[in-house]
Amino acid sequence: MGSELRVGTSGWSYKHWLKVFYPKLLKPQEWLAYYAQHFDTVEINNTFYHLPQESTVRNWYAIAPDGFLFAMKLSRFITHQKKLRRVDDALEKFIERMAPLREKTGPILIQLPPNLLFDAETAWSFFELITRRLPNQRFAIEPRHESWFAEPCLELYREFNIALCMADSDNVFPELDRVTAGWIYLRFHGRDGLYQGNYTEAMLRPFARKIAFWLREGLDVFAYFNNDIAGFAVQNARLLREMLQKPL
Repeated sequence: MGSELRVGTSGWSYKHWLKVFYPKLLKPQEWLAYYAQHFDTVEINNTFYHLPQESTVRNWYAIAPDGFLFAMKLSRFITHQKKLRRVDDALEKFIERMAPLREKTGPILIQLPPNLLFDAETAWSFFELITRRLPNQRFAIEPRHESWFAEPCLELYREFNIALCMADSDNVFPELDRVTAGWIYLRFHGRDGLYQGNYTEAMLRPFARKIAFWLREGLDVFAYFNNDIAGFAVQNARLLREMLQKPL
């Protein structure tokens, strides 16, 4: 079985995508179905801010076609408020709420706050908890403090098969291109400011070449565009996918 490429956007529920991506008269409750006609994965952002209603999660599952995958951001209550400590109950609530996605569950992204420094004991305990509780789940980590990019941290990611998120933010956030798991997770936050700016083909070409290499090496690749302003995320996700269908 060959490696798998998934390219999508960070979220789909954006009013400013009307007439840019969504047809003018399309209703919000029809947006996911329309999105899923064009992409086979999406990264859910709002799970970071609050847990959705169970009925909402079940509706996502019902709308998305077979083979579609939802990546999701872990609750900020776990990452930003609890700071990865004593999170057993919060993790159980998150797992229970997202369980209706079943086989359409994609990677879980652990986005850390900029003021959270690496602590080996805390990190090991947290990684042990999540991988023990969800042994078949893919996890990616997106640190926002440079202490999480040191070699001891990378070794810990490798030990637990957690993918270091390769995030492009035009150097707003710390960035490191390093493979730490048997798969790849990328986030494109935008150029000319966060969540905005258009990635040109020239900007994407270095990423496309790396992705092509990883795919040849047998690594699955998940890539999400977070530059939702002006609908550039949709355009850029399409462009990257098209580039990877041609010789680079």
